Amino acid sequence: MPLYQMPQAVRPGGLSDEVVEDMANSNLHVMRFWGLYLEDDVPDHSVLSRFRTRLTAAGA
Repeated sequence: MPLYQMPQAVRPGGLSDEVVEDMANSNLHVMRFWGLYLEDDVPDHSVLSRFRTRLTAAGA
């Protein structure tokens, strides 16, 4: 799954990690944007949070 696409929706003042997780679980358009299929597991909010923290630490 292309995690690099997820932080686009999670920005300061934007959507929380929990909201992004809920969106991916309930919206087929969001799942397809991220390259997920119905049988795929959506990463939970903690995965999104850790990934965003790593990007921030790397200056990305």
